[in-house]
Amino acid sequence: SVKKELLKLYQNDDFTVSLSEDVPKRTLGDYRYNENHITIYYKHMTNDNDLMLTAIHELAHHKDYMDNGRRPKPHLGPFKDILGRFERIATDLGIIKLINTPELEEVYKKALELGEAIVKFSKTDDVADHTRAMVDRLHGINKMSLRHLAKLYNSDKAGMI
Repeated sequence: SVKKELLKLYQNDDFTVSLSEDVPKRTLGDYRYNENHITIYYKHMTNDNDLMLTAIHELAHHKDYMDNGRRPKPHLGPFKDILGRFERIATDLGIIKLINTPELEEVYKKALELGEAIVKFSKTDDVADHTRAMVDRLHGINKMSLRHLAKLYNSDKAGMI
């Protein structure tokens, strides 16, 4: 189940999840702060990877809310850090997969290696902490960016651009 997979990322069982066939115009998922409830609108999703990416995004809203004790402004720094961390763990556990080309995968891996090297050899904790946050954000940014770049790459190969 979706919740079982999410609990691998966030071990507090203080939220609920439901799947809905509704088709909202502007959203794939929703987090209700007053109910600690995640809804995933899966009707337009073509695969489990998209469903889990959406569920992880909504779980990041939940953790951001639980960490702050109030409704935070969505999609700011703390949220992005949480989302990046969750996506990194989810990728490592095989819950989600990168959708991209081999070329983009290579660039992504080199950027992560560079970030990890900076953390390892940094002289101060501030530099290490900042770089860790950057690497976590790279994970979060990577999923959407690589998906869009892969679509463009594939469209270009098909002569559509």
